[in-house]
Amino acid sequence: MFGKDKQTLLGLDIGSFSIKLVELSRLSRGYRLQSCVIEPLAPGLVVDKQIQDVDAVAAVIRRMTKAANSRHSHVVTAIGGDNIITRVVTLPLGLSELELEEQAMLEAEQSLGIKLDAVNVDFEVLGPTQGDRINVLLAATRKDYIDSHLMAVQLAGLTLKIVDIEAFALENASPFYARQMPEPLVGKTVALIDLGHTTITVNLLHNGKSVGHQSQRFGCQQLHESLLQQSGMTSADIQHHLQQGSLPEQYQKQCVQPFCDTAASYISRLLQVMPGNGLVPELDRVILSGGGALLNGISHSVEAVLQHQVLVAMPLEGVDINPRLSQSRLRRHGASLMVALGLAMRGFDV
Repeated sequence: MFGKDKQTLLGLDIGSFSIKLVELSRLSRGYRLQSCVIEPLAPGLVVDKQIQDVDAVAAVIRRMTKAANSRHSHVVTAIGGDNIITRVVTLPLGLSELELEEQAMLEAEQSLGIKLDAVNVDFEVLGPTQGDRINVLLAATRKDYIDSHLMAVQLAGLTLKIVDIEAFALENASPFYARQMPEPLVGKTVALIDLGHTTITVNLLHNGKSVGHQSQRFGCQQLHESLLQQSGMTSADIQHHLQQGSLPEQYQKQCVQPFCDTAASYISRLLQVMPGNGLVPELDRVILSGGGALLNGISHSVEAVLQHQVLVAMPLEGVDINPRLSQSRLRRHGASLMVALGLAMRGFDV
């Protein structure tokens, strides 16, 4: 959204608990994962997806790019949750590019109730609507939020080309989750649910395109804090056990299962109130992504609430992976890479 280009880009997903860096190349049939680096973040460096310590985050990114050993230095990253406001408005058909931009900025100030001197605003024409009007997607975020991402990337020696929106990055990752569909996406409705460290994002897609998305400030951070209080384990030990699925059974029952049930309730509520929810009864697939998708019991909890089969995203199944990368580890944690993969796809004409 914020900046547009078409070239090889590194997908950089800056989360509150970790950063993920992905490089893709296009093959004659499909894609190749050239590089993938995942680095944990110390607590407090990124809070609610807002960078608090630019220098420290830049140091992590610099270390990751060295490990990736990529010859590319252009980056696309994303914002999400409460840090982004989006709205679809209608404008007259036939406006020049300059007139369209002026009208979009005016609509942003009026419809979103924001002062343009404090935010970055971008827009995208979605297509014609009834009569002589077009639908235009407006997106706005605080300038300091964009600036902190820009500074971290620049200090790491990279060039920030695009700042996308997480929900749209998930949509852009459709070539990867489409492999789990028994039929092409044409005419199909998919609920793509990303359970991250601080936020649940539900993206409803029809024909592979988003028809609505909603976020809820609730994520694996709550589970992490519960385990810290009840288990006596260190933060690093908790993360290790959650990733490996080796958490002692007592904490699975005391902490993980109640968290999964609460998350499922939030997901159900988001689907009920989101734009495009008229398609929910016709869901063809429900797919979980994000780090929370790897939790034992999460898919069963969501299935019980939605009364629909739930799949955990396996975006790297069938994808060619650079032999120098750990294929088993990447495939095991593939669900947490969906945003980074969707970001890296911005470098292709998809």
